[in-house]
Amino acid sequence: MRFRGNKRLASAVGLVLGLLCAVEAAKVNKHKPWIETTYHGIVTENDDKVILDPPLIALDKDAPLRYAGEICGFRIHGQNVPFEAVVLDKSTGEGVIRAKEKLDCELQKEHTFTIQAYDCGEGPDGANMKKSHKATVHIQVNDINEYSPVFKEKTYKATVIEGKKYDSILKVEAVDADCSFQFSQICSYEIVTPDVPFTIDKDGFIKNTEKLTIGKEHMYKLTVTAYDCGKNRASEDVLVKISIKPTCKPSWQGFNKRTEYEPGTGSLALFPSMHLETCDVPITSVWASIELETNHIGKGCDRDTYSEKSLHKLCGKYIIQHKVVPS
Repeated sequence: MRFRGNKRLASAVGLVLGLLCAVEAAKVNKHKPWIETTYHGIVTENDDKVILDPPLIALDKDAPLRYAGEICGFRIHGQNVPFEAVVLDKSTGEGVIRAKEKLDCELQKEHTFTIQAYDCGEGPDGANMKKSHKATVHIQVNDINEYSPVFKEKTYKATVIEGKKYDSILKVEAVDADCSFQFSQICSYEIVTPDVPFTIDKDGFIKNTEKLTIGKEHMYKLTVTAYDCGKNRASEDVLVKISIKPTCKPSWQGFNKRTEYEPGTGSLALFPSMHLETCDVPITSVWASIELETNHIGKGCDRDTYSEKSLHKLCGKYIIQHKVVPS
């Protein structure tokens, strides 16, 4: 009887202990992991480690229980997110975010996605693991100075009048493909050609430092380069050609003072290439007078006794007057 009583008591105790263990097992992983709601990160184009503020740390109130109180991983949500999250220490919940591939600031400056932490569940198989809420992560991609300035034109040309100093003759312009304000801005231009009477400012405007004379140089050829604000020099320098024109004086141009004419040979175009240089001065009307003179005095053309018609027939001498009205 005593044996049977002890056996029943042991069975009862075992049943109670089993129920208690079952209750305890049900309460092993009671809490979800906790993370911040928003993270801000910075990563450089040539690096993969993201610097986060605040740091990525997941907490679990089930700690220090093994599995239930440990953080087994982070999960990133979003389409084509070039980042991954890695747990560094399961017991502390510390993790990092890093780039999975080379980032390009010129293609995309910022990335936004969500992240969750999950614990290790109730055992090695991760059964009944719990997840945290989803937090938002904003990551900014910092630029590196990988591009050099490029000039918009292959060659620049300008013409100036001799004897004049200009505030600006022409402007050269370069651009830079880097994504950041610092590295994409052109900070300075430089005339590489030595000993030329020209300067260039930080905006690319070229002017002469002295009055130019066509007797000294008909054309100046300058080599110009550019630097971005990261001190990268232009990939190719550019050629600038500045031509010198003589000082303009209003006058008839394109004619010869002497013309050979043989009497009796018919009409002759006297000034087929003559034109009036007005030097951009407004003209309302022009009165032109042309007088032809012969140089063989003593051969029949030194007398004033001939009529104008006879004189023209004999010597080819004629006076022409004509009013020219600009169109």
